[in-house]
Amino acid sequence: MRDEMKKDNFRMSSIFVDELIRRQVIPELYKSAPTCAVPKKFDGSLDIISILKMAVQHFDKEIIHRAFDRSFKTAHVYVKGQKSILVPRESVYDTELNRILVNWIISQAGSEVTVHMVEHHAEKKDKHTYSDIVIKTPKQTIVLEILATATEKELDEHVVKVLDYAEKLSANEIYDVIPLQ
Repeated sequence: MRDEMKKDNFRMSSIFVDELIRRQVIPELYKSAPTCAVPKKFDGSLDIISILKMAVQHFDKEIIHRAFDRSFKTAHVYVKGQKSILVPRESVYDTELNRILVNWIISQAGSEVTVHMVEHHAEKKDKHTYSDIVIKTPKQTIVLEILATATEKELDEHVVKVLDYAEKLSANEIYDVIPLQ
């Protein structure tokens, strides 16, 4: 859907369509993912830190590079020694990480990788809140919240948000993932 406030922007028309695109279309078009076994701890649970380290190595560098022209924001913090430069939006990193996790974890570990929660408030229009990525296994519910080029205030808000998601989802692990430029 075209964003009427910003004529050059588009919005996803439905969280269900967004989820379909993230789980079915993008992973089918961009199939790269680690070929090694999904890292696990001694108890059989997913080793998220190792998974994240390996997943980032498989980011499509061309997509990240093109994001500087197509899906960017202005950084209000210093990046590479400069302030107010254009950087990829968090959604670029989120989509890439989601793609790799879907291609890798679902196929090998049979885990569920999802996105989005919606809260309904009677007094105001539906407030869409979502965690970036949720991984569910029989032993774990893991919330990954992507954060890029945040001010200290934005970082504090993200920490509160991810704690709220974790409580709502009864998550036993939470991570704020900060991709480095």
